[in-house]
Amino acid sequence: MADYKEWLGNLDRAAYHDGEWQWHEGEYTVTRTTHWSPPGCHMGCGVLLYTKDNKLEKVVGDPLNAVANGKLCMRCLSMPDAVNHPDRLKYSMRRAGERSEGKWERISWDEAYDEITEKTLKVKEEYGSQSIVVVHGTGRNIGWQVPYFASARMETPNVSTFGFAGFACYLPRMIGTSAKYGDMIILDASQAHWDRYANPEWATS
Repeated sequence: MADYKEWLGNLDRAAYHDGEWQWHEGEYTVTRTTHWSPPGCHMGCGVLLYTKDNKLEKVVGDPLNAVANGKLCMRCLSMPDAVNHPDRLKYSMRRAGERSEGKWERISWDEAYDEITEKTLKVKEEYGSQSIVVVHGTGRNIGWQVPYFASARMETPNVSTFGFAGFACYLPRMIGTSAKYGDMIILDASQAHWDRYANPEWATS
């Protein structure tokens, strides 16, 4: 741990543009930001995004970020593939044919919001507020918008912020890891702890 702290203390912060959020390196524009990779990523890893001609070309870890200290998993490293994928959904779309036909048309965000509002209020009018359930992922209760929307706008008491919410995100993640690895791999929630990458007792299984 002492060696790790010493390494961080000796890091040439100026070389990594300490205090800047964007700069240029040759043909690239470099943007410093933080990335959470859905679904189920509980970290918030510092990334340096390298773009050229408004296209994301590569992603590297930000050594000045206290959470990941420049280390990234494949979720962040593969961002250019995901961002630039031709099938990436970038706009609000409406089904233009029958279900399973795969026909879609682009609509504006205002149209999408209006349609969602209209259909949700129709459910409320025809079946009552009790028929609507609003799920709040994982149950940390840190997003005030969800219970506000449910109680003030939908007038439903069915707001799940604990217990059932785990079925929306945590349980599928655990089952997915069980299927692939034979066990439930718990997320890395050590955040900015000094020993996260530097505990000499840690060993690969």
